[in-house]
Amino acid sequence: MVGSRLSVAARLEALIAAQAPQDRVCAGQVKETFGGVRFYLRGGIQTYEMTRAIEDAQCEAWKTCEVCGRTGMLHDSTQWYSTRCNEHAPPNAVPVREEHDRLDADA
Repeated sequence: MVGSRLSVAARLEALIAAQAPQDRVCAGQVKETFGGVRFYLRGGIQTYEMTRAIEDAQCEAWKTCEVCGRTGMLHDSTQWYSTRCNEHAPPNAVPVREEHDRLDADA
């Protein structure tokens, strides 16, 4: 996982630790999948606020370039998905309309 994604994960873990310091809740797994990031917690009890923080961090990762951390979008490069800004998008990549952007607009 590159620096921009690590900063999203670090902010999320700090927020969760602040919400439940006595429970020792922490990121059990952080996975990059299909251009996004998935966070899984371990230890303690996951609260609504933690769930919301995870959802917000996952949405942020979908919009953050994997290379530089600037605003990016999902690209399909022959079925290899990555979130990149225009500068770092692979030459043969095609921008993909993101379902979560449409859902964010409905919220």
